[in-house]
Amino acid sequence: MNQQINLKSDTLSTQKFEQRMEQIKNDIQRYRRVEQSPEFKEFQDLRKTVETKEFQDNKNYLLHRKYRDTDEYKKMSRYNSLRRSIAVRVYRWAMSAEDFRRYVEFTKSEQYAQLQNKEAVAASGELKRYKAIDKSLKAKWYRKSVQSEKVPEYLHLDTEVHTEEFEKSNAFWANPQRWYTTDESKQDARYRELKNTDDIRFYLSQDAKQIADWESYKTLFEDECEQMNVWKSGFYYTNKNLKTDHSYCNEQAAYNYGKNAFAAGSILSVETKKESVTASAWHPTKGFITKDFVWTSDVLQTADTFQTAKGLFLAKVRVSGEANAAVYLATGEREPMLKMMQWDGKQVSAGIRTNKDEASVTIQNLKAGQWYIYGIQITDKEVIWSVNGQEVLRIKNNFGNMSFFPAVAEFLPEGKPAGTGKIEIEWMRVYDK
Repeated sequence: MNQQINLKSDTLSTQKFEQRMEQIKNDIQRYRRVEQSPEFKEFQDLRKTVETKEFQDNKNYLLHRKYRDTDEYKKMSRYNSLRRSIAVRVYRWAMSAEDFRRYVEFTKSEQYAQLQNKEAVAASGELKRYKAIDKSLKAKWYRKSVQSEKVPEYLHLDTEVHTEEFEKSNAFWANPQRWYTTDESKQDARYRELKNTDDIRFYLSQDAKQIADWESYKTLFEDECEQMNVWKSGFYYTNKNLKTDHSYCNEQAAYNYGKNAFAAGSILSVETKKESVTASAWHPTKGFITKDFVWTSDVLQTADTFQTAKGLFLAKVRVSGEANAAVYLATGEREPMLKMMQWDGKQVSAGIRTNKDEASVTIQNLKAGQWYIYGIQITDKEVIWSVNGQEVLRIKNNFGNMSFFPAVAEFLPEGKPAGTGKIEIEWMRVYDK
């Protein structure tokens, strides 16, 4: 089964996909750094208070309650209304004089009755003064005012509104900006200040489950291709009796024992060259024979340094030339083989080869000379191929716990035009949860 597809128009370019991978790495680090910061701890503590319904209800109450709806306003309005009444004005006018206040206190004493005794009044200068006040129009009005219910109510309110507690409460409710005078307002302001910082804004914008999922991927293998110490030339077979350095009779190029592979400038290269050599080649009926070749190429693999049954394999790869090239996952047996990518000199395909069937996909709009990031993810249930993050093929995993290792090769199939070629790998990484 072979499908032909084009990468979707919204597939990220290799550069942007690589930047996205780096961004994910940076995002995880930043997310955890913010999470451990004292500012975030302060933010979390404040959020437990500020985001509660009780806190928000109180904030809205203080921000929007009108002063005229408060008991303080009602008491002050009544108090001022009483002050303007005739009875209270007369009372206050009368009580404004010191001698009259003494007279009022005198009326509360037992001596007040002596004002009815003419002889006692005649004999006492003090009683004469009080008698004169008692007979005055002022005293008459005073007595009339205190008979009003308004004066005792006024006196009661006058005492209350001049207490420190009431004055403080009244000033608070009379202030339209009252919310901003509270400790809660300071908590709210600090909470919003922290919430608006770049780091916490970033933290809150992230999907915690996605971060945890990304973070669950651990690096199993990483080669930045600065040297070839993880790669070995030749094939690898689980049967140790089999020869590993050999070529094939049905190919036009001899595998050159690693001489056509090199690492330079952080790029691993395998080349196909015009070169005459004699090499041991496998023939399907004759076994190993000696054959003369006019082309050479190479094959590299990591079987001795890295193998795994599960994981996400990613490689940044570039191909050029007419020769075929492939990055694939091998097992040490002839099959299965998972082709991460295979270049036939014109286009790229990916897929699987087994002794039962073959599933592959040809990606038509990939170009020679350009870098792409190819991927194979092997999970317990599936195998998924991708290019720059876009899935291109998915099959059921029927391999159990079979281990796979990366391999890279250049080759020239028999019966096709021969020519030079090169496959380059800038990096290869393997992750697993």
